[in-house]
Amino acid sequence: MKYRSFTFAALGSLLIIAFFFVTNYLTSWGHPWFIYPTFLVVWWPMSMLFAANKKFKLFSIIGTIWISLFFIAVNLITSPGYLWCIYPIFAALWWPLSMYVAGAKKYKLYSVLASIMTIAFFAAVNYISSPNTLWFFYPAFAIIWWPLSLLICGAKKYKLYSVIMSLVIIAFFGLLNLLYSADYLWFYYPTFLVLWWPLSMFFAKKKFIKLYSVIMSLSMVAFLALTNYFNTPNIWWFQYTIFYFLWWPIVMLLGKKAKTLAFSIISAAIIIAYHVWLNLYLMPGVFPWFWYMVLPVLWWPVCIALKDRAKSGKFFLVSLAIFFAYYIVLNIILSPTYIWIPYLTYPALWLAMGLYFYKKNKLLLFSITATVITAAFFITINVIHTPNHIWAVYPIFIILWWPLSVYFYKVREKKRQVES
Repeated sequence: MKYRSFTFAALGSLLIIAFFFVTNYLTSWGHPWFIYPTFLVVWWPMSMLFAANKKFKLFSIIGTIWISLFFIAVNLITSPGYLWCIYPIFAALWWPLSMYVAGAKKYKLYSVLASIMTIAFFAAVNYISSPNTLWFFYPAFAIIWWPLSLLICGAKKYKLYSVIMSLVIIAFFGLLNLLYSADYLWFYYPTFLVLWWPLSMFFAKKKFIKLYSVIMSLSMVAFLALTNYFNTPNIWWFQYTIFYFLWWPIVMLLGKKAKTLAFSIISAAIIIAYHVWLNLYLMPGVFPWFWYMVLPVLWWPVCIALKDRAKSGKFFLVSLAIFFAYYIVLNIILSPTYIWIPYLTYPALWLAMGLYFYKKNKLLLFSITATVITAAFFITINVIHTPNHIWAVYPIFIILWWPLSVYFYKVREKKRQVES
């Protein structure tokens, strides 16, 4: 029965093809359009021969070959100057590839072959459409993650994966740098960030954490030195950053000793002395900016000395008051012509209000107090900087909705529940 069906399909297809061929020859032989119905008709006997006999894999190969031949023929007949047939052929090739490899559940091999085929496709399109611009490596960079992730992560070799993929990323940006801006070396910026991945995979463990801090601190210094050399070789500014990167490995190497009061006092003294030397010796005559960091640094040993008391709300409020007074004095002495203390006062008051009202669960009082302080802040800024233009009313109008909303949607709702 199957043999008779195939014979009928084959003979019927030949008859139909012959009909269209003769019609094409007699009416418009200058354009061989008979290939279009021929392409469709041939699927009839092919399906009877392969699909009906459940030879689906072989059917996918023969079908793909037939599709490829059809589009090659159409391409050569209609537009031989541009090889566009590679687009449908690329799509058709996924059929047998999926049937043979993915169908056998060989997903790793499938990812490798599919990636090679896709990269080759983009390379061909690049060569055909725009040979003077090398762009195919953009999709190639994205595609290569698929097989490498399956092969390496599938084997749970995460450290090796971090090394290989970091090299792939660095090579990608290096190629971009070489092709499009060879006169300026910039690829080491993303390289520095990428290197943190494998280094963290190997050393960011409890037993290697001290070594990790040393390696990463040195790498940051090396990166800044390289950046300094390529961008501003006449000014060696990277040396000023070394002092800051030293503290991480020092703290890690000292371990529990870094939590002592003695260490905090010595460190605070060194940090303050360094910035005083930096400001007065290396920058003589410059604004004495070191005063702004003295109190925050001194507060480190103070917190260590008070231990558990430093975690209390009272200590927090006292600290805010001391910092507030200190920076008011700095504002008056160092920059009396420009009043900047309100910008520090406003967020400090929010911290104090949040700490007090949150514990007391007084949301309405908090909203009213915060609104008053916010209004006073904007009025102060308005008067200091733009006294001739009254703009503070706009943000004040907006924030007034906060206490009103709290009152009508919270307080009154509770009153209704109590009354009912």
